[in-house]
Amino acid sequence: MSTRSAWTPPFWRTLTAPKSEAAPDENEDAVAANPDQGRFAVADGATQSAFAGLWARLLVEGYAHAGHAGAAKLTADWLAVRRADWSAAVDGVDVPWFVSERREQGAFAAFLGLSLSIDDRKNGHWFAVGTGDVCVFKMRGGRLRTAWPLTHSSQFNNTPALLGSRGGDCASATGAVTGDWRSGDHLFLMTDALACWFLARLEAAENPCQWLLSLIESPRAEEQYARAVLNLRASGELKDDDTTLMAIRV
Repeated sequence: MSTRSAWTPPFWRTLTAPKSEAAPDENEDAVAANPDQGRFAVADGATQSAFAGLWARLLVEGYAHAGHAGAAKLTADWLAVRRADWSAAVDGVDVPWFVSERREQGAFAAFLGLSLSIDDRKNGHWFAVGTGDVCVFKMRGGRLRTAWPLTHSSQFNNTPALLGSRGGDCASATGAVTGDWRSGDHLFLMTDALACWFLARLEAAENPCQWLLSLIESPRAEEQYARAVLNLRASGELKDDDTTLMAIRV
């Protein structure tokens, strides 16, 4: 049984950059936060599918604003509501035939939702649920303590499991993990390009955690993040894809 009496909403910040040749409104990553209720979500719409950005936004908003008392796990009923909202928004839109074909197949997205709570003994807990290659990393004392669902850069590929807007079994496509948190811990949610880079740097015996921690505290974080993403893409270290970081300090 959790209690809200000891709850202090965490600090959070989102940094994102679209693909190199894309406008900001073409970014198909989506984020949503409800810090008062301890709910956060990040999704990565699959570019090859139609209206993927909208699908990603519906998923994250639906999770973040379900309320802390709502089920943290993704249920078939929860997903059915998101699918109905997506269909209502796109089915009547006049589009070229080739977009219409992809619309009939549905939109797809990788997704990760994070829920924070405090129990009656004031112990902090977190729960993450997700599908695909959006990752959560817990850091304590400037060091990585938990990585999920992927733990090595070699695990990223072009065919991650995705949630579809037209159908598919939600339960078989999603996984979950739980952990604890202490005051001062950081939880980073990253879409695949940044998550893969982050793990690769750790595997090279570097510590990107410190750079990320200093970045999120900077008053020029957005500018510094955009410049860093461009430089990493130019050097070939970072895949040219929508690149999103959500940082949460509890």
